[in-house]
Amino acid sequence: MDKNQNIAISKIADILSGDKLLLPSIDIWKKIFYNAGMGVTYETYHINLVVSHKQISWEDYYYHNDRCFSALLEILQNIEFKSMLLLFNSILDKITLYQAFDENVTESITTRNYTNKYVDIVEYVRDLKSNEKANELLANNPSTNFLLLRHNLNMLGLDITLDGTKLIASPFTYLSTQTSEEANLINTWLSENYPNILKSYEDARKAYGSSDPVGCLTHCRNIITGILSYKKSDKKDWDYGLQQVCKKDKNIANISNPKDILKYNKADNYNYPRFRLIYRLYSYLCDLGPHINEGNLVDDKTVDIEDTDMTDAFMGLRMTEDILIWLYQNT
Repeated sequence: MDKNQNIAISKIADILSGDKLLLPSIDIWKKIFYNAGMGVTYETYHINLVVSHKQISWEDYYYHNDRCFSALLEILQNIEFKSMLLLFNSILDKITLYQAFDENVTESITTRNYTNKYVDIVEYVRDLKSNEKANELLANNPSTNFLLLRHNLNMLGLDITLDGTKLIASPFTYLSTQTSEEANLINTWLSENYPNILKSYEDARKAYGSSDPVGCLTHCRNIITGILSYKKSDKKDWDYGLQQVCKKDKNIANISNPKDILKYNKADNYNYPRFRLIYRLYSYLCDLGPHINEGNLVDDKTVDIEDTDMTDAFMGLRMTEDILIWLYQNT
């Protein structure tokens, strides 16, 4: 990790070892690590992660251990990316929306549909029935500690989004770096014109957030072939749709079968750069996604298959987003 990432990890450990965002309770860190499949890690550091308890005037008070920061710092500095993703999803599962939103968020909410003056933020987000609107609300009204956590997670390649009323760790991609207006533009375009493609995009991000790189790339492949299927004629393959959207490629209109573009023709002298680029992405998504178990048979019992990891999924998801943006701008 570079210097900035180490600083981000230190700040994250500082935030999580406080009592403002992740409220301390009995065995909370044990639940977090075991739910992330990291029980061995917890047992190694459990002395520093056990929550402290005090009773004052017959009331129970809980505090994160004074050594919690040091334990989290060491764990996060030595964890693999896949395990980090699982761990942060487990952590976010214990952070409530009351801590994630600014305490004055209800003042910015239009309450004409509510008879009571008090608006419960969890109920309000649930009633929105729109992840797009919920994430916009959170982006504009985060608590100070949640904003710091999110900013520093961005430094590690992660973001935090709402799925219903649940906070999840998701990839920090191009669309997540944009203002809510810019990101919503693409989501609205998909929602109004290609709702099944929007679902595949959401599923791709969820698969990434669940540390499922093959699933993420499989959904990305479905995004590419699915949206281009809207551009083709009846009874034609999706690559005919790709040919249509790449109409700026010189000579492509004169090609009767787009599969011929993939064949090297020395007499052609045209490169078809847009078509070839998107098709190569499709091949990448197929090979590391739905076709991952296909490969050369090196002996009677062994197939030499590819290994897909989270960095492969991150690149595939980002490139798929770039194609969606390009299609929005050019079709």
